[in-house]
Amino acid sequence: MVKLTEADKKYVKLLILDCETFHLNKKESLAYISKKLNTKISKTSYYNCKSEMADNDLIANVFPDSKWEKKFSMLHNIGERNRILNSSSDVRIKSHNVWNDPEFVSKYSDRFFADSYALVEQTNHMVARINSQRDLTSRNYKSIPSGATIREEHVKCGKPDCNRCKHGPYYYAYWKENGKLKKIYIGRYDPRKETWKENDLETIFIPSHLKTQK
Repeated sequence: MVKLTEADKKYVKLLILDCETFHLNKKESLAYISKKLNTKISKTSYYNCKSEMADNDLIANVFPDSKWEKKFSMLHNIGERNRILNSSSDVRIKSHNVWNDPEFVSKYSDRFFADSYALVEQTNHMVARINSQRDLTSRNYKSIPSGATIREEHVKCGKPDCNRCKHGPYYYAYWKENGKLKKIYIGRYDPRKETWKENDLETIFIPSHLKTQK
């Protein structure tokens, strides 16, 4: 095993990002990296590179063990990959594209697409929830008298440990009836604006090629 140069370290970090994207375990990662380097990489060098990358992951450091950590770390990995590509003139790095390795892709692509399918499912649920909330807003808006005043408001949830208060915006209608002020909750969306269609949301959140692979 040879000592890694700074150029080698950058390349190894790029290869580690491949391993994380395709969910390789330690043994698989070491074999993949050693193959690409044309020399066996030590566990110490591997973990040193991973440690340096983890130190730069500000989101994971700020939100350890958070349910958001995995999602934000995916964004960090994209940024880290771009940083490596933009800061190196190494031909190995500039020409690297894991998808050009058919043996690797055929062996591990199922792991990658499992995440993609899960993302599609999460997005479908999100689309359904948003449309349900918009339908509720539309129904409530139709039930109020004409001339009612629509107000956007933020409210406190009442939980003493909530650091997100105030919540919102929420929309309420106000009007007077028999001299008394009436108030009704409309929903989370401004009913005076055009309601989004489900297809619009799918275009934003679901890549077309993922829809066809389910």
